[in-house]
Amino acid sequence: MSQLSLFNIDWKQLAFTGERLDLIDKVCQIQDFQTSIFGKIASYPDHEHEMFNLSYMPKSKILKHNLLILKVNNKFLYSQQFRAELDNLIEFLKLKFNNVTRIDYALDFQFLRAGLTGTRFMELLGNNKIDLKYKGKKTIIFPSNHNEPPEYVRFGNHSSEFNVYIYNKTKELQEQKDKPYIREQWKNCEFLENFPVFRLEISFKPNKTKFFLNKDNHNSFNNLDNILNINFHKNIFNYLIKNKFRFYYTSGKKSMVDLFYLPETQEDSNVKMLVDYDLKGSDNYIRGVINFLEKNNNEIRAYYNIDSNALSETIDILKFIYSVK
Repeated sequence: MSQLSLFNIDWKQLAFTGERLDLIDKVCQIQDFQTSIFGKIASYPDHEHEMFNLSYMPKSKILKHNLLILKVNNKFLYSQQFRAELDNLIEFLKLKFNNVTRIDYALDFQFLRAGLTGTRFMELLGNNKIDLKYKGKKTIIFPSNHNEPPEYVRFGNHSSEFNVYIYNKTKELQEQKDKPYIREQWKNCEFLENFPVFRLEISFKPNKTKFFLNKDNHNSFNNLDNILNINFHKNIFNYLIKNKFRFYYTSGKKSMVDLFYLPETQEDSNVKMLVDYDLKGSDNYIRGVINFLEKNNNEIRAYYNIDSNALSETIDILKFIYSVK
């Protein structure tokens, strides 16, 4: 039976602390590179068949020495076939779940309500005839031929709580990196073969987005069972589309429109979400510092004679601390 939309998680990155990180080399392949924040990178079980990417041994003393960041490989996110392996790894390394450092939701579609195709929707966004009710900065990228619809629309930037992307997923797979498992899903959903598939993507860092509360007033994303439950994420996504990210026609009464066919979900009584929340206090201050350092990177280095990499690495660490406590 054909579906009008397809929901997936496109990025899932989790923070743990571990008691036995010394055992990682027993079950993982250690990579021969590092990042500006972490001294060790590993693939589980190995690089060729990577299910999880592990970053550990933080270089900054500000971060916990036993912090480990686990990113689920994209292919396994789409199949959702990784829970047993994750449970085994948690037990073997004695990991304790801290929080989600980043998650991306994706909704693939070819048609929308109101008789819109994905292509026509992009045209209306490019012409500002439809817009998104969201405070984030709007970025539109057109092809070289400006008579064609935009290739990519983004709402938000690196300092936004949420980033919303809309783009031609078919074209991305053709021109950048093909992912056969995504095209296979489209086929199983009976998407039209010779018709472009577009994607609406919402990216955010739940531990820095004071938007989600459960019935006990705790962040719902701090529960690992929730994080590994696809129905939980569908509920969150549907709530965001219905309440936070509303599209509207810019002319006339500027009425809101429900354009997307949302994924079917089961009710989740544990999930309660706030309608809105603006970050206040120190978090906003940290954002301001990061933005200032990034905008004035070259001038600061020249004036204080700072090593070319030192300031960039400091900015990276601040960004990481901002997303992981």
